Amino acid sequence: MSLSARKQKFVEDAKAAEELCNTNSLPFGDFSISESTISFAVTLETPRFEKCTICVTDDYPENTFICKFGEKEETEIINSTIPLIIVKLHNDLTSPPDMMSQSSLSIPPSTQRSISMESSGSSYMDCKSTVSSESEEEDMDYYYKEEGCVGQKICPVLEKDMEKLVELYGEAAISYRLLDAIDEIDIQINLPLGSIIDAPVAEAWKLNKEEPLSVCLHLSYTNYLDIPSPPKVEVFQTSRNEKNGISSQMKKVMETFVFHQWPKTSNRMIDEYHKRHEIVVNQVSDEEAALMIEDKDLARIMEIGFSAEQARDALILSRGDF
Repeated sequence: MSLSARKQKFVEDAKAAEELCNTNSLPFGDFSISESTISFAVTLETPRFEKCTICVTDDYPENTFICKFGEKEETEIINSTIPLIIVKLHNDLTSPPDMMSQSSLSIPPSTQRSISMESSGSSYMDCKSTVSSESEEEDMDYYYKEEGCVGQKICPVLEKDMEKLVELYGEAAISYRLLDAIDEIDIQINLPLGSIIDAPVAEAWKLNKEEPLSVCLHLSYTNYLDIPSPPKVEVFQTSRNEKNGISSQMKKVMETFVFHQWPKTSNRMIDEYHKRHEIVVNQVSDEEAALMIEDKDLARIMEIGFSAEQARDALILSRGDF
């Protein structure tokens, strides 16, 4: 999850890409690699472009910027690893009869893909992706692994929090994907809009009323709350590429909340809360818990946008702990 881990992965991928070119005699040379860029020249006699620079962001391998220099400058943004971008550039430069497929290349073991799957029933899509083709989306598979394939176990506190969310709001409320190579899990919390806003309001706000608004948190799946830096927050609708005021405003609110609360929270604190809560749940029946609900707490939850029944059920499950 950390920025240093992503930078390290980029440098490793860049060196692997250079090895890939040497092993397969690809028409790229004079490599220059820094912490966030890799530049190289095209060695063909009449290339469509002469030089290329690939710049990566803090989201690597997502949102990678490619700039091709020739008679005219061409740029594009792609969600892919450096070795696979090199293969794509090679294919762009070669004519169809001579085009080299990715499967024919001798790719170094360090860049071989691992088994990848999103969580069961996941609807997660890349938040700001400008690339939609299936082949390029598959390029990200190197970083993704299903839960049964990860090298380390998910933090028990994180797993418990995810189970609680499903218990309260159903399986559709959450989806996730694991990036085992950098110890990251992207948690997507899906907020349904159908019962909250009317169609004219949704249209005015550039929202799809029939699709949930998704809040994505980029967390460490082994350390969870014990990471010093607050997680990155993204708010979006998968079918909407353009920005809207509601998503931007919610992102700002979430970032502010997380920034202030993150230093005050730890895995141990939440684990102790879960244990105390389980004791209370076992000692207090649902009927008794219903009597513990205070109108002010019910009203505060309803102000967020939940129905009276949803608010009441949440307070019963939490035994009145707002």
